[in-house]
Parts: sequence; C-alpha cells; structure tokens
Amino acid sequence: MAKPEFAKRLLDLVVLADDSAELRRQKSVLLFVPLMLIVITVFMGAVYLLLDMPGSAAVPFTYAAVTAVLLSNYIRTGRRQLHQFSQLIMIMLLPTLLMWMMGGFDGGSVMILWSFLPPVAAALLFNVKNGQRWFYGFALLLVISAVLDEQLAQMPIMMPHWAKSLFYVMNIGFVSAGLFALIAGAVTEERVSNATLRRKQAHLRRVHKDLIQAKEQAEEGISGVSTSFGRKASEVQILSHRPILLLAIDKIYAQVATLAGCDGQTRVSHVS
Repeated sequence: MAKPEFAKRLLDLVVLADDSAELRRQKSVLLFVPLMLIVITVFMGAVYLLLDMPGSAAVPFTYAAVTAVLLSNYIRTGRRQLHQFSQLIMIMLLPTLLMWMMGGFDGGSVMILWSFLPPVAAALLFNVKNGQRWFYGFALLLVISAVLDEQLAQMPIMMPHWAKSLFYVMNIGFVSAGLFALIAGAVTEERVSNATLRRKQAHLRRVHKDLIQAKEQAEEGISGVSTSFGRKASEVQILSHRPILLLAIDKIYAQVATLAGCDGQTRVSHVS
C-alpha cells in the first residue's frame, strides 16, 4: 500500500538514494514509530492528569518530550545511533517504572508489556544477537516486577475501573499491533527479496541457455568453415583462432552458470 504524501516527504528527510531496502525499513521504523508513540504517550499523560496523578503523568510526558528532541535531531542530522538506542532503552524502562508506580501488574494494567517491544524490534530490524541482549533485560525487569508485586499492590492508589480497563486495552492492543507490524514487515521484506532473487535466477538461466546455444553454433560454424577451405594454410589459420574463441565463450558461460546456480555438468570444454 502506498504511503501518504506527507509520510513520503518525512521519509525523504532521512533516507538516502543509495540506502538498501533493509536500511530504508530501519529508518522508516525509527521515524514513524516514535511519532505514533508520542501521540499515545501524550494521551496517556493527559488521562493521568485527569485522574489527578501528576507523578504518573510525568513518565509518559518525559518519553514524549525526550523523543521529540531526539527525533528532530535525527531528522536534521541523519544520525540514528543515539535516537535508536534512546528509543530502545526508554521503551524498555519507562513502562515498567510506571507500572511499579501504579501498584504492580494489576494496578499498572500490565504496562510491562511495552518492555517486550525492544527485544523483538532489535531482533527483527538488526540481528538476533542484539535482540537477545535486550530480551535478557526484559526478563530481568519481569523477575524484579514479580518479586516486588506483592509490596507494590499494597500502595494506596485509587484508580477508577474505567481508567484501569482503558489502560488494559491500550497496553494489550497497542503492543499487539506493534508486534504484528514488526513481524509483518519482516515477512513482507523477505518475500520481496525472495521474489527478486527468483527473477534474477530465471534471467541468468535464460542467459546461460543462450550461451550454450551460441557456443554450439560457434563450434559448428568454425567446423563448417574449416571444411570448406581446401588450402592448408587457411585451415591452420582458422583452427588457430578456434581455441581462443571457444575459451572466451567458455569463460563467460562459466561465470553465468555459477550465478545461475547450475551444476556445471553440461559445460562443454574448449578445444585445446
């Protein structure tokens, strides 16, 4: 599906003409995901303010403010390392911190679910080893939350039922949507890459077949010319060029056969 015009213009600010498809996808995620999370976290902060919980509201507002500054720097300079790391670390730590402030798993509407996004994003966008390190961090936060949950649940925090249900829906819904988008993007990219590879292989096989035919025709043509000439000198001269021509064709054929994935069993050796 085509991106809206404004999205294309934003993406043009950070994507270079010689960027690979994988790098384009990484830059796209680093651009649009923080923009969406700014909207979500500002809404969350507004709900906490409505409930007269300024301390809890400070957590999502902090994410939105820091992300806005780093995102503008990323768009302006194109340097993504700091922006990339800040997104992973804030999405890992801040939701869990907010959950602790709200009274643990139930009081915080399992806000820790957001902390599972960085390991998945790091594994799909960068590499599995990177994702594993972030997953260890998530597992540590999960264990600490489980150990502290009984004490955190005793905190005198009163939240209306509608607000708790709202945050349950937001946390489960948005995290699920984010995971689905990451996985779907990775699968789509793999399918596109495989389709492109299959087209290239089919083209190389056609070239490979044409070279076989060209080589056979060249051998037949040279043999016919050699037979038609009765003079020994002309025949020697033509035959002296035959190995060179066949060797050149054979080298081209070998290169194309290698690229096309042929086993080389049909390869015809040049005349020595």
